[in-house]
Amino acid sequence: MNQKITSRIAPTPSGFLHAGNVYNFLLTYLFTRAFDGILYLRIDDYDLPRYRRQYVENIFRVLEVLGIDFDGGPGGVGEFETKFSSKFRLGAYQNALKKLEQKGVCYACECSHSMKNSFKNGIYTRVCADKNLKFKKDETAMRLRTIDGAQILVGQNLINFDALGCGSGAEASMAGGLWGNAQKAQDGTANGLKNLTNFRGFGGCKPGDKKFNLNAVENPEERILNSANSDDLNLTDEAVFETEKFAQTQSVNLSQILGDFVVWKKDDTPAYNLASLVDDEMLGVNLLVRGEDLLACSAAQKYEAQILGYGFENANFIHHGLLAQSGKKLSKSSRAPAVSVTDGAKIHYKFAALKLGLDASKCDDLSNLLEMFKEKFGR
Repeated sequence: MNQKITSRIAPTPSGFLHAGNVYNFLLTYLFTRAFDGILYLRIDDYDLPRYRRQYVENIFRVLEVLGIDFDGGPGGVGEFETKFSSKFRLGAYQNALKKLEQKGVCYACECSHSMKNSFKNGIYTRVCADKNLKFKKDETAMRLRTIDGAQILVGQNLINFDALGCGSGAEASMAGGLWGNAQKAQDGTANGLKNLTNFRGFGGCKPGDKKFNLNAVENPEERILNSANSDDLNLTDEAVFETEKFAQTQSVNLSQILGDFVVWKKDDTPAYNLASLVDDEMLGVNLLVRGEDLLACSAAQKYEAQILGYGFENANFIHHGLLAQSGKKLSKSSRAPAVSVTDGAKIHYKFAALKLGLDASKCDDLSNLLEMFKEKFGR
C-alpha cells in the first residue's frame, strides 16, 4: 500500500471509559505507529443528548496516562467543544445524505421497533420502502437500501496474519450473527494472567489479589455512576482470553445482518454509520481498528462509501476480540466499570502484550510494547 497509513482513536463521550476502550486505544496506536502512520483523536459526540463534559475530560485523562500521542485533533475539552464537535460538521453530513437521496438508494421510514410486523429477527421488513414518504422531523427517519444477497468484503492487506500464526485461518463469513469470530475465554492455565509470575508492579499485588483490578473506580462521581456494576472486573476472571486471532478478510451479507439501515434519525441528526463515514473520509482514514461487534458497521460504511464514491471504500479493517464480564461484552450502555487511572498504564500494556502473543515481562512501558509489536507485525 503506497498511501500513508492514517487512523483514528474515536471514543464516544457517552460514559466513562472501560478496559475494552483502553485495549482498543492501544491496538489502534500500535498498528498505526508500527506503519509510521498518522493518528488522529476524534471524539464522536453524535448522540448529543448523552453528551457530558466529564466524559470528555475522562478521555483526555486516560490518553495521558496511557502515554498515547496523536497527530491531530482537539488538545483539550475546551478546544473540542469550540472547534471539533460533530455539530460543526452537520453540513457535511447533510450533503452526504443529499447525495444518497439523489442516487435513489434511500427512503423515508415512519416505523419503530414497537410496530408489529416492521421487524423480523431484528431486521427491518421494508414496510415503508415503496410508500414514497418524505422526511419529517420526529416522524420519519431515512434508511439506506441494501442489496439482497450481496456480500461486502471487509479486511486488510497490510499484514499476513496467517503467516504470523495469529490469523483466524480461512476467510470468515458473517451471515448468521454479529460475533462469528468471537474470542473464547480460557481458564488461565496456559497463557492467562494467573500464571504470569512476573506480572507485578501495582502496590506489590499479583494477579488474583483483590487490588489487581483494571477497573477500580477512581473517584466518588464515577463510583456512583457505576453503582449498578459494583463488582470488580478482574482480568483473572472473565477477561483472560486466548491470543488474538485476526481475520484477513470477512464476508458480510449486509441485507441479512443489518437490512435497510438508518442513515438519518428522526431527530434530524445523522446516524452513526453515516456520520462516522463522513468524518473518516474527511480525515483520509484508511485503517480502522475496531472490536468485532462493529464488523457489521464496517461493512455498512464500506457499502455507503462505494455508493458515494469515497476513498474510504479501500480502507483496511482490523477487528479484535471483545473483553467480557459474566459472558457479556464490556460497554458503556451496560454500565461497565470505569477504568482506573490511579493504577497507571502498565497493567494495560502487559494485558495487550498477552493478547498479541508478546512477552509481557518486557512491556513495562509503551515504547517497549511498540518495539515488540513492530518486531512481530511491522514492516
